Amino acid sequence: MPRTVLDVLRGERASLCAMLSACGEMDGAVDLVQFERFRARLVWLITVEQRWLLPALAQRLGRAPKFQKGMRRDHTDLVSLCVPLPTFEWLGNLTELLRHHLELEEQSGGLLELVERHLLGDQPLLEAIEAVPLPTLPPLGSGASVRGQLSRVLEDAGLSAPRAR
Repeated sequence: MPRTVLDVLRGERASLCAMLSACGEMDGAVDLVQFERFRARLVWLITVEQRWLLPALAQRLGRAPKFQKGMRRDHTDLVSLCVPLPTFEWLGNLTELLRHHLELEEQSGGLLELVERHLLGDQPLLEAIEAVPLPTLPPLGSGASVRGQLSRVLEDAGLSAPRAR
């Protein structure tokens, strides 16, 4: 059976949960190597959802999905937690937010159901998604540098308007 957009989403979601769990397996410290992998995959998935899946669904439905505003807020919060240098307690917050977000996407009428119903066999969309490169993220930051880094990552993920240059 050929791979589908839904297969990509389900695979990424499972990988993200496993990677995030592995980030906290170092005796109360954050495994920063694992966290780097996790945050790149998470920002990649959010970018795909914001820039490809939600517009494709809006086109098929003739309107934005009902959950789009809440999803955008969740995505912004998730990305915001992936820019500062994480602490072990930070991982707990991120884990809870990600778990809640994924549950919302799985609800009846949520992202996964709409993708399955409207985008399952969309081969050009699948090819576009699979061609999206992993983002190049700024180094994990602390202090004043975090605000600028966060603005850039949010913009790149399709979560804010481009800055004037």
